[in-house]
Amino acid sequence: MTDHKVCLIITFNSPFAANIPILSELYKSRFDKIYFLIHKPEGYQNALRINGESFYFHNYFLQNLEQIRGYDYYVFTHDDAILHPRLNKHDLWERFSIPENALCVRNIDLVPRDSSWNWAWHGGYEVVDNNPQLRDLVNELHPHLCKSFLKYVAPFHQSKYSDPEKIIREQGPPLLFGGGANGDLMFMPGLAMERLMEKVSLLNFPGFFVEIVIPMAILLTDWPIYLLRTNPHAPIHNPRRGFILSKLGVITLLNRMSYHPIKFGMAHPLARKSFISLYGLIRRLGD
Repeated sequence: MTDHKVCLIITFNSPFAANIPILSELYKSRFDKIYFLIHKPEGYQNALRINGESFYFHNYFLQNLEQIRGYDYYVFTHDDAILHPRLNKHDLWERFSIPENALCVRNIDLVPRDSSWNWAWHGGYEVVDNNPQLRDLVNELHPHLCKSFLKYVAPFHQSKYSDPEKIIREQGPPLLFGGGANGDLMFMPGLAMERLMEKVSLLNFPGFFVEIVIPMAILLTDWPIYLLRTNPHAPIHNPRRGFILSKLGVITLLNRMSYHPIKFGMAHPLARKSFISLYGLIRRLGD
């Protein structure tokens, strides 16, 4: 993969532009290009303007598609997630056993109507049921979505679903697919990214929640799908705001691909400085 051009896309959930220099320092020289998608990009190099709410951040990609296209491979992450210090364009696939020809995401799951997930209704079925055009579209796409889910995703969920085909039959259309924190970490070839954005655009209806739009768009791309397994690959969600250096220790010791959430804006300046220094040291030791 060393001959390929790899682009890192960092999406900002909140307009904390002061984090851009920190992220630039952490990730410099590890990718061929880094873009920051943020509401107020003024004064920051490689920062691209976005509009809208983070609940629908798939729109951020579409708004800047012309600027970000043209690379061989893409890594998508967020400003409040931290990539492993030794994760870079040279050893990304070998270290974490990621297939080069697949569209890789954290998770895709069935979202039945009796799901306890908040977004199953708020930004999910509620939007579909109240939008006849979207409902007709999802009904039309239903066979393809289910076929792709059963082919690529269901084998990863063997312990969770004994009979996913039965669930699909019982639910019937419209049946939605989703994934918690699905957009926090994605890897994909450039051609897969182009195809994904086509499908995201197709599903880009007002109020349709991002973590339903992206998983369903992925299922429609016709690209092989690889799920980043929970251990050790997936980002971990922990609402407790632990000491920022301890989080670096966790991703290093457990060899996780990333850690979420990292709140640089809430850390003491000395803690941030120590974090950057230790992060760089670990990265250099791995080179």
